[in-house]
Amino acid sequence: EFVDDFNPPRPTPSETIDAPGARWDSALGGLSGLHYDDPSSTLYAVSDLPRRFEPRLYTFAIELTDTSLRLTPKSVRFFHESEPSSLLDGLDAESIAGDGRGVFYIGTENGPERPNQTVPRILRVQADGRITGALSLPEAYLPTPDAAPRGTRSNRAFEGLALSPSGRWLAAIIESSLHQDGDEASFEHGAVVRLLRWDMSAPGVPAEYFYPIEPIPRPSTGTPMDGNNGVSELIWLDERRLLVLERAYVPLAEGHGPNTIRIYEVAIADEPAPRDDPPRPLSKRLVLDLDEI
Repeated sequence: EFVDDFNPPRPTPSETIDAPGARWDSALGGLSGLHYDDPSSTLYAVSDLPRRFEPRLYTFAIELTDTSLRLTPKSVRFFHESEPSSLLDGLDAESIAGDGRGVFYIGTENGPERPNQTVPRILRVQADGRITGALSLPEAYLPTPDAAPRGTRSNRAFEGLALSPSGRWLAAIIESSLHQDGDEASFEHGAVVRLLRWDMSAPGVPAEYFYPIEPIPRPSTGTPMDGNNGVSELIWLDERRLLVLERAYVPLAEGHGPNTIRIYEVAIADEPAPRDDPPRPLSKRLVLDLDEI
């Protein structure tokens, strides 16, 4: 029943989707980031289907008991600007964090095929969907058209975004390695991705860390046809510790391949990190491998 509720049939060609958000069964989809607000029992979500729908913020009422989980759609709020620009054209929202006071941070993707989305962003958005600004990013993250590419890779930017329980620390992590930080993960080796941490009590340049991701797991059966591994989400446990979600997929020549999903814990010291170059490495601890349950 849960799957049926959140994977409704696609609209038929005779149905119109000219008014995104008018009907939940045609507009709901591609939920790429979630934020739960405990006091209001509200779940917020962003969608990453820019080719079909305008950028938007969904809200759900949530009821959790010992035996059930029920999500009820409440509203959809379209992103907008006080002074319209091309910012929303093709905006691919991937992650969301909220401060509990009506301010959200939205992480986005980038890609050369999107003329208005050539750089990644972390936007500041009000609860009504109005975009009020963006955080400044270190230059290392901004893609360049040079012969030696730098910055985030296409469709590999801010997949994880989270505020610590106190609201002091905002952490953001990219899905895969920056071009200048080496190759992406393969069957033979892992990779490093960058994690940013802002001190929201004293805005300034964020501290940077290297987070190591695992090599792509080899399937026990079948013929692998490429594959990938990267970070898709993170969340704070307290003011120092984060959980990081790594997920890998390997397509097989014989058909659909396996997913490997693992959750790791990392800890960041309380004191400000030096502006290292390269960033300071983090150690991690495996908390849960979903293949084992």
